[in-house]
Amino acid sequence: MAFEKKLNIIIFGASGAIGDFLLKKYFKKNHNLLLFLKDRKKINVLKKRYKSKKSQFIFFEKLDLKNQNEIKKKNYKA
Repeated sequence: MAFEKKLNIIIFGASGAIGDFLLKKYFKKNHNLLLFLKDRKKINVLKKRYKSKKSQFIFFEKLDLKNQNEIKKKNYKA
């Protein structure tokens, strides 16, 4: 059995089609996930669907990349 290295994955736009695909893929492989979404309701839906396991963490963050004021307010560097 080959050992696969655990990764820390960051996904921007995790509620979109590509982000959702990546989320499913890396969740199944038990990697740690940091997910950025602009919709608070979608965050709540995904929190119920994807729960952290004992050896995995999943963190959800609300962030709209189109809103520069929100990025500055949260002190993210672009």
